Amino acid sequence: MLNPEVKKMANVLIIDDNKTTAAILKITLSRQLHHVRRSEDIRDAIYPADSSQPDLVLINQAAKNFSGWKTFNYLKQIRPSLPAIVYVLEHPTTSGAQWICKVVDAVLSEIMSDSEETPCFGT
Repeated sequence: MLNPEVKKMANVLIIDDNKTTAAILKITLSRQLHHVRRSEDIRDAIYPADSSQPDLVLINQAAKNFSGWKTFNYLKQIRPSLPAIVYVLEHPTTSGAQWICKVVDAVLSEIMSDSEETPCFGT
């Protein structure tokens, strides 16, 4: 469950080539009213096709088509203030998604707080 202090919902981008893993995360976060979209292309985080910049990027470390860590490092070079989390879900289950969402909730709470300071994770 999201922190009750969170005032608005986040725009979350999942970069993952595994549709099942991404779907579990998307369903779990969407139930908490976040806008979630999936992509296999990091360019969607850097240059989104629409005007909605992501508030948070989730990157699958275990992707078959790209390196999660290389993607993270590249993203942090191009958009250093954009919060990003690298995750691994080898056997996606609902309970696994709930665990990862607790970590995401903590990051989203900080992102969505009224603080003027922009969080930067992993730099």
